[in-house]
Amino acid sequence: MTVAKPPITWDADAAEQLKRAPFFIRKLARKRVEVAARQQGLDRVTLQLVQQVKQKEMPQ
Repeated sequence: MTVAKPPITWDADAAEQLKRAPFFIRKLARKRVEVAARQQGLDRVTLQLVQQVKQKEMPQ
């Protein structure tokens, strides 16, 4: 039996940050951020989480 995962909501500022990513990586970026949210037990994506994942995945 497969249990459906509840949808993750995105704060407006987090969604806006995602829109700034190049279009060809947005789907992957969204997935990685949502996976990170689930791993942390969150049901909402915040700008802070997006920035954390960005820093981890693409350190400068």
